[in-house]
Amino acid sequence: MATTIFNSPLLLTLTPQRLSEPVVYENVLVEDGLFVLEPDFGNHLVGIDDAWIALGVRDGDSTAVFSRLPDRQKASLAGSAGQCWSTSGDSGINPTLNYLGTNDGAALVLRSTDGVGINTSAPRDALTVRGPDDFDNGPTLHFAGEVADQVESGRIRFVETATTNTARGGYIRFDGQSNRLALGGHSATSNSAADDSDHLIILRDAPSRVGVGMIPSEAFDVSGDIRSSGRIKFSGRTIHEITLPGGGFSETKDNNCLATTAGIRKNDNFGAGTCVAHHTVQISDNANIVGLEIIATNTDTQICRAKLFYGPGLSPPTFELVNVNARTDTTNLASRTTTIGAEDLLTGSAVLVRVEVASTECTIAKVRVRYTLPEGFIP
Repeated sequence: MATTIFNSPLLLTLTPQRLSEPVVYENVLVEDGLFVLEPDFGNHLVGIDDAWIALGVRDGDSTAVFSRLPDRQKASLAGSAGQCWSTSGDSGINPTLNYLGTNDGAALVLRSTDGVGINTSAPRDALTVRGPDDFDNGPTLHFAGEVADQVESGRIRFVETATTNTARGGYIRFDGQSNRLALGGHSATSNSAADDSDHLIILRDAPSRVGVGMIPSEAFDVSGDIRSSGRIKFSGRTIHEITLPGGGFSETKDNNCLATTAGIRKNDNFGAGTCVAHHTVQISDNANIVGLEIIATNTDTQICRAKLFYGPGLSPPTFELVNVNARTDTTNLASRTTTIGAEDLLTGSAVLVRVEVASTECTIAKVRVRYTLPEGFIP
């Protein structure tokens, strides 16, 4: 038996080309029409994508000329597992459905109607990657950059159109130079990363920070309004503060008090007695009042007092928190703060702050109400 390699499947061509000299095998065992040969064509097939084998036969003890079989068989390179595909496409398949190859210097194409599987023979999608159920070694797509902290080490793009040089769609990318993992969109008809819009940004630092539409400077930053169909839960006991300027208070009796932008003081035309003014303030439900502070400008030792009222009708007074009795001036404002225990937790939101001035030398510039909220939902 003799084998010869040709560049064409046809026996008759205008320009026949034999790729190798015949390789002869004597006394080949044939059983039920089947036989095994291991031809060695040397380096004659280097750089050859397609080749066809021609066979010639004669009797085992004959020295006559070989008789040529009518058909040539296409040859495929043998791999360690399975059959390799031709880089120019295999025969006998529909190249629009299943194809692996590249023609005339074009890009390498992998096309399969059943999808592509890595570590699986039954892909569920266009690409399915299987791996062990392991935190460190589970299925991973690894995009490796060349150096540490480079501008970008990889991205995944979701593109709406196949138009050349158009990246319109969405993406996930990582920028090591700015420590930024970003998810965003690309609306321009270009392929430039400068046209990306990072909508969700996660910074790789400690503590981690997340920004929506902006580079975050806090644990969570949002550029624009926030809308929620539910409530927002918070934790901790951050002290909140509401400042009430003196000019915002109203007197309870005519001509008792002068409430101006400079503060609250007793009217000079008002004789003996105490000037009383009040200011209503809204505080979140379940607030815990922890302090009431008076900032006064005194020219002498005088009594400036603040009281806090809470409840239906805003009376009687629930707390009397502060008595300021100090000699102060405009550059050294006096203040006192009294803390209320957690057992005095409020259950409403309307609070009345009342101030009392017993002398014209005592002017209340402003009052501050300090409170905390228990862990839970913002009302």
